[in-house]
Amino acid sequence: MRRRLAITIISGLIFFTACHDPASNTTKATTGEAAQVASPATARGQKYVINPQNSKIEFVGSKVTGQEKGSFGDFSGEIDYAGSPETSRVNITMKIDSITTASPA
Repeated sequence: MRRRLAITIISGLIFFTACHDPASNTTKATTGEAAQVASPATARGQKYVINPQNSKIEFVGSKVTGQEKGSFGDFSGEIDYAGSPETSRVNITMKIDSITTASPA
């Protein structure tokens, strides 16, 4: 009888700890209506180059079993800053085969 009770208690504890959501206390993504973007003719300003020598593209994905961290190693882009974020443009191209993740072995 004691053995059955101990197994039941241990099974319950394993069940409740295995169902913890690691993303439950993180910032949630927010979405909204699509905004009008500036046409290429209006977004003419100071240009900044985006490349692996001066930038990083990293991400963290959460799932029930934990987090997945990763990055892109091969990318390029340009920021065309026209005085304010609303009138500026950003263009980034990432090579999908340059993705790396820190998956546990």
